[in-house]
Amino acid sequence: MLSSVFSRRRSAAALRVALLGTLLVSAFSMTHSASAHSVRASGPWVIGLSNSLYGNGWREEMVCAVKAEAAAAPNKSLVSKVLVAQAGQDPARQISDIRGMISQGANAILINPPNPTALNGVIEQAVAKGIVVVVMDQLVTSKAPYQVENNQVEYGAVGIDWLAKQLHGKGNIVIVRGIAGAPADTDRETGIQRELKKFPNLHVAGEIFSEWNPVTGLQRISTFLTAHPNVDGWWTSGLGGQVVQAYQQAKRKFVPTVGADGNDFLAYLYDLRSQGLIGAAVTNPPAVGSAALDIALNVLQGHKQAKITKLMPQVWDNVDRNNLKGKFFRKLGPTFQAAWQVPGYSHYSFSQMTSCFGKG
Repeated sequence: MLSSVFSRRRSAAALRVALLGTLLVSAFSMTHSASAHSVRASGPWVIGLSNSLYGNGWREEMVCAVKAEAAAAPNKSLVSKVLVAQAGQDPARQISDIRGMISQGANAILINPPNPTALNGVIEQAVAKGIVVVVMDQLVTSKAPYQVENNQVEYGAVGIDWLAKQLHGKGNIVIVRGIAGAPADTDRETGIQRELKKFPNLHVAGEIFSEWNPVTGLQRISTFLTAHPNVDGWWTSGLGGQVVQAYQQAKRKFVPTVGADGNDFLAYLYDLRSQGLIGAAVTNPPAVGSAALDIALNVLQGHKQAKITKLMPQVWDNVDRNNLKGKFFRKLGPTFQAAWQVPGYSHYSFSQMTSCFGKG
C-alpha cells in the first residue's frame, strides 16, 4: 500500500514536470520565433518600404536603391514584391501605412521615420508579429528594429573640420540645417558642435533651416546673405548648390562652401573652380536603402546581424578639381546624388538604378 502511494506521488510529480516542460518549451518557441522574425530559409519574401519625407531627389533615389537592390542578381529570387508607401511628414499616416503593410503580409518593413519616437509603437507591434523591421537613414529610440544610417554625426563633423581648415580656424560661418527635430538634422548638429569646440575663433554668424527644400533654402540663404555681408564660409545640409546660386545672383565673391554630393553642387565645384569657388561635398548615399534591404534579407535567412550599422561619409573637395572627375552625372539632372551605391551592400548596376530615378 505504501509502495502504491509512493508510486502515485511519483506519477503526479512526473506529470507536473512534463507539464512544466511543455510550457517552458512553448514559451521558448514563442520567444525564439519572435526574436528570429519567423525566419524562412528560402523566400521569396514581401518587402514593405515606408518613407516619410518625399518630393526631393535624395529620397527618390533611396526608394530606387531599394527597388534596384531587390531586382539585383543576388536578391531577385528572394523578393517577391516591394510595397512602397510615401507618407510625407505625417506620422499618423505613416503609422497607418505600416499597419497596412503588416496586414498585407510583409515579411520585412524598411522605414525612414519622421523623428526618433513617433513610430516606436507600430515598429514594436510589427516586430512582435515576427516581421523584420529595418529603420534606415534616421535612427529611432526603440531597441526593437535593426537600424542602418549614414553616420550623420560624422557627416556634420567632417564637413565642419574641412571648412575650419580652409579658413585657418577663424572667421564667420553660416550653418544651413534641414528640418528641426529630424534625427539626421539633430545628429549633424551634434557633430558640428563637437568640432566647433576645437576652433574657438570660428564663429557661427547664423543658422538657417531649409526644410531640405531647394526653393525654400535658396530664398532663406539669399535673404541672409543680403543682410549679412561678412560671411567667410558656409556649411549646408545638402544645399551647397543653393549657396552658389545665391552668390551668383548677388554678384558676390565665392567663399568656401560645404554641401552634399548632389549633381548640381558637384558640377558647380568642377565648373567654377577657375572662378574661385572652393568647396567640398560630403557623401550621404541614398543607397542606404539598398543596405537596409540587404540587412533585412540577411536576417530573414537566419544570419546574425548587428542591431545598428553606420556607413561612414567621405569628403570630396575641388582643391584639385580633378578629384571630381567621374564622380557626377550631368545627364541625370541636378537632384541626383552621386554616391549611388554602397560597397558591400549595393549589388545593382548603374543602369538598374538610373532606370528607376526620375520615373516617379
